[in-house]
Amino acid sequence: MSASAKPTTAARIALLVSYAALVLWRLPHAIWPGRLWGEEGAIYFREAYLHAPLHVLFSSNLGYYSLLNKLAALAAAHAVPLEHAPVATMLFALAMQLLPAVLLLFSVIPALPTQAHRAAAVALVLFIQPNQEVWLNTINSQYFLCVATGIVLISSPASRPAHALRLALLVLAGLTGIVSALLLPLFLGDWWHDRKRHRAQEIAVLGLAGIVQATVVLAGEGRAVQPVWTLLPLALAGKQWVLPLFGYDAFNAFIDFLRPRPLLTRFPQILWMSFPYVFCAVGAFRQRNRTAGRLLAASLGVALISLMVSLPAQHVDSFGYSCITATADGRYYYAPNVFLGLSLLAMLAPFRNQPTALDRSFRAAIALLVLLLLATGLANFRHDGGWSHGPSWPAEVRAWREGRNDTLALWPPPWRLDLRPNPPDPE
Repeated sequence: MSASAKPTTAARIALLVSYAALVLWRLPHAIWPGRLWGEEGAIYFREAYLHAPLHVLFSSNLGYYSLLNKLAALAAAHAVPLEHAPVATMLFALAMQLLPAVLLLFSVIPALPTQAHRAAAVALVLFIQPNQEVWLNTINSQYFLCVATGIVLISSPASRPAHALRLALLVLAGLTGIVSALLLPLFLGDWWHDRKRHRAQEIAVLGLAGIVQATVVLAGEGRAVQPVWTLLPLALAGKQWVLPLFGYDAFNAFIDFLRPRPLLTRFPQILWMSFPYVFCAVGAFRQRNRTAGRLLAASLGVALISLMVSLPAQHVDSFGYSCITATADGRYYYAPNVFLGLSLLAMLAPFRNQPTALDRSFRAAIALLVLLLLATGLANFRHDGGWSHGPSWPAEVRAWREGRNDTLALWPPPWRLDLRPNPPDPE
């Protein structure tokens, strides 16, 4: 690899600035005048607005603990006027969306040795589909924190200050939702192989945060989990492969093809849907590519556990809402799809030995998949998925202050925010 191919500081900064500009350009209304998104407003902001900070920090919501949401809501409720509260939460969400790009550009990642590899990795984080539901809101920032945690897994800190910042990131990620803690077994496996000191410290920090999270989850009412195993392969095949590789129309065609063919949607007949994972796993094993293997395991593991929690309410005979609708429950697929894309990209690292014809063919197939992920993501970057329109927050605040409304409308409809300490029970 030539020196010119190595990522320079100036190139890294230029890529980060470009990434941030595209994040902001995609959804201007979320920047100004801003929006509060679902539970972000109706639960977290309401709690921060009505209660003391200590009460907010030592309470749990939605069956788990979410430190980021609490910090953002406290800032929005107490540091700025009510009219600008959504701007405060947006800035927290923007910081979380920048974290994966910062880690990819400034960490030591041997699997991404060149400037082109780093640029492609950042592009995957930016464009991978589906991502509309997670865009610039703190309630879904846990998935960007999960991606950042996965990047910590495949990288090393460039300096001691960077190591300290990575540890702080793992604390925040582990205490914000449960998805980041799902990667802890992969951290343990990596430490067992290399016994690196910085990895042991990362495991300790993420493990402690995970224990706190698990305590909160077990102490709460939780959610009844009865995995719908027959739906999992369909969800994975459609949302992890068809949609990000070929787009929303292809996903709809995929579902339309399967709908009248029930035998193709039942286990074990749908084992053919596991072929892409087997193909990638065999390739990573043949390359002795531990980075690609860990990312593939992260992708499948996070997707499976997330879906087992989200799918129990779905009905097998109707395929389940999140399976048959391209934009439904996209938050559950974003982080796994990023890990999948990064796994494929890691398989494009330079060969260690003289490649065979089979190696070159495999690499060509992987390169095509990466290009399809990027092309489809770019083509659908402005795909709103029903999430790009909502009520005007300043207008809602004016109506509320003037007594014309008891509640404030949030994104997406029909979410509303009630700031009365003791709201009446709905009729």
